Amino acid sequence: MAFACNESIPGMEREEAAASAGGSLLRTPRLVNSPGQPEPSPEQLAERSQAGCPESFEQLLLRYESPVFNFLHQLTRNRQDALDRLIELIRRAAVPPVPRRPTRPSAAEKRRRLESKVRRGATKRLRRIEPED
Repeated sequence: MAFACNESIPGMEREEAAASAGGSLLRTPRLVNSPGQPEPSPEQLAERSQAGCPESFEQLLLRYESPVFNFLHQLTRNRQDALDRLIELIRRAAVPPVPRRPTRPSAAEKRRRLESKVRRGATKRLRRIEPED
């Protein structure tokens, strides 16, 4: 199921969060749980994020930032190295994957593949031990 960024996630609503920066009041939308609704699954958020929805990516970051940092901190045993790795991981995750272009094997490749299968089959036939009657 593919999500567009402007579609709502079941159980999530947008809330305008006020943030003070340099004395001015900024309004930034964020996703919050609706009362009585279950949280969207990580798979739903990942699909929306891959489709280019920054709110879903932010929600995934909020959900997994602490556990991933803790894992990296245990791995490196150094807070700064763990933080650097987490930042690099987030940067790589924010880049959308390159879509795969389907390719078809050429006629020559098909012919070579079939010829090699025939050769292998002939080799295996020669290796057989015929039972004596």
